[in-house]
Order: sequence, then structure tokens, then C-alpha cells
Amino acid sequence: FAALPGFRVHRLYDDFSTPCFDGQHNCISGGSFASTGDEASLYARFHFRPHFYQHAGFRIARSEAAFVDDAADVREIPLTHVNSPPPHASGWDPRRTATNGISLKRMRRSEAGRDGEISWEEVADCDAGVALPALRTGYASMTEDRMLQMHYGTCGQAASALLGSGGSFPRILAEHATAAAARVCTGTSRALEVGCTVGGGTFALASMGAFGSVIGVDGDASCISMAQRIAETGELSFTERLEGELVERHAIALNADKSTRSRCSFRVMDPCGLSPELGAFDVVVVNNVLSRVVSPKSVLGRMGSARGLVALGGVCVVADTFDWQEELTPRDSWLGGRRDDGQSSRASVAKIMSDSGFELVDECELPMVLPVTSRCVEMHAPCMSTWVRRS
Repeated sequence: FAALPGFRVHRLYDDFSTPCFDGQHNCISGGSFASTGDEASLYARFHFRPHFYQHAGFRIARSEAAFVDDAADVREIPLTHVNSPPPHASGWDPRRTATNGISLKRMRRSEAGRDGEISWEEVADCDAGVALPALRTGYASMTEDRMLQMHYGTCGQAASALLGSGGSFPRILAEHATAAAARVCTGTSRALEVGCTVGGGTFALASMGAFGSVIGVDGDASCISMAQRIAETGELSFTERLEGELVERHAIALNADKSTRSRCSFRVMDPCGLSPELGAFDVVVVNNVLSRVVSPKSVLGRMGSARGLVALGGVCVVADTFDWQEELTPRDSWLGGRRDDGQSSRASVAKIMSDSGFELVDECELPMVLPVTSRCVEMHAPCMSTWVRRS
């Protein structure tokens, strides 16, 4: 389930289809003899995750697969989705595995089984001889290794120290949120980080000793898996890019003991569809999420209202660089930065939060250092605003 050419988001209906452009939803088409209502149309398209088993039957199609390397018995098998145009949700990028407009999965012939049939196994990029990914700039293009280095490495901390701020950006943000909660005398039983990626900010919130439990959510299942592993073992390693093709492995530096980690939990969840089952929190940190999702208004809309994530009197910290990109967020869904209206994203966030019953208590820009190589970093300055829910 993905966008068709020419797809545009309507400003009044921006969170129906786009959050499901994530590579995990399949498309159920209408036109069956048993369909009724809108589903009877040949043009009806509905999106479902494949773990729904409500289908009475199915049809399959088989494509011929071309060998890539006859000597190594490696072939490429076309998958069922095309290289769709943006927007894409939850970090899905079909271009990573796309060739000639068709997404491909590399397979290698394995040994014949007892029944004599040939089986095939997926080939990882590193096994297939794929070169290191090209360096790309910006928070949204961070690889998992660079994200681990930013949260738990030393490169970002050293650069931040030169700029007069100690620790990584996730920890700085956690410290600010904890201090804000203390200033407004809100409760400190529960905290939530939206956009936790590999969990550095979530562990930092727990290590402050102010919160009984801290939950981190992110739409990237791979990042959440890493955070969960760190919570269980306290260990993980990452690859630092030194220069050119030279790399080096490092163990993470985690400032959280077993007791602190036990108060942290992580869930895979689309920031555009934060579940009401999460309940209300004393502190919610929205960490560089708005400019990476298809419907930023949906994220902010979950902070207030009757079943809002921020408890009455609670604190919400919103940090973002607002570096809008159409491949991540449809232009019509940007909170600001468009020439046609000249509206700034900061002003749009302020209006949305104020209309939702929040009062602004602090606003500033914080340095965020993103590691690139051992001698090269990127400097960003996200806008951070702190809000208290009054109604």
C-alpha cells in the first residue's frame, strides 16, 4: 500500500492513508463478486497489515526471476510493491532495494533438501558485496550505527562540550524536561519519549531518578529492537566510520544501571497514531519527530484533548529542526516553511499547542551534534519549546 503517482494529501484528511505508507501494509482491492458497497468498485483500495486473517481466498502471481550471478547462484526476486513515490512513513524507503522501478530481494541458492528440491535464502547487503552506504546529511538520513554513536558514543559528546553543552542531545533534552517538570511542580510518576530511536533519551530520563517509569516509542522497529536489547543486557556495539572505507567497532557507553533500565520499556508505534492505551504522562518529550512523519499535526493533536497523552498540569517538550522534506512529509502537511503563506513552523506549533490548552513556559535552540566520521560532525540547532497543559 503506497502512494500512486500524483498523490496529494488533503489538509482536512491528512492522516488516513499516509501513516500506512510504511511498507508493512498490504493493499486489498475491491471488485470481488462478493464485495458490497464501496468495495465493489474496481478502484477501491484498503490497507491492512498481513496479520489479519479475514480472507476466504486469495490469488497469487509468479514472476520470472533473473539470475544476477550464475556462478554464485544469486538471483533477484521482484517483490509485490513498486518503487512508489513519496511520502513514505515510519522510515520506509523502497529506494533502498529498488531497481528499474521494482523492489528486489537478493536470494542465493542453498543446498538441496532431503526431498531434492532447491531452496533459497536471502542475501544480506554485506554478504552480497555491497559497498558502505554513501554519506548523507540530516537527522532523517542517520544510519543505525550513527544513531547509536550519537546516543551512546563519544564523538557527539566531545563536540557538544566544545560548544558549551555537556552530553549528547538526547541527554540534554532529558535534563531540560526533568528540570521543567520540577519547576512547574508536576507529577513525576510517568514519562514518555516520542521518537526515541535507539533509546538514549529514554534511559537518560530514567537515570534522572525522577520518574517511576519511562516509555520510549518509535516507528522504526529495528531501532526499538536495539533499545530493548540495551534495556535487557546493558550492552551493544556500533561501527564508527573513521575515514573512507575504514571503520572501527565500539561498545556503547551507557549511564544506566540494571535498576534504571528496568524502569524503561520500548514499543514500536507510529508517532502519527499514538495509542490511547498508553494513558496519560506527567512529561512527554517529542524528539525530532514532526519533520520526519507524514502528519505532524496528528502527533501534536494527541498531546491534549480528553484522552491526551499529557496529563493536566503536565509538561510537553517539543524539539525539532523543521527541515521539511517532501519524501518524508507531504508539502501540504508541513507546519511551516512554505513560500505561499510565509508561516513559520514555530508559530504553527505555538498555535496548535495553545488551541489544545497548553501554555508556553520556555523556548530556545539547543545544539545537536550528529556524527559523520571520526573527524567530521554535523551541527544542527533544533527549536525546543516547553509547554504546560492548563486545560
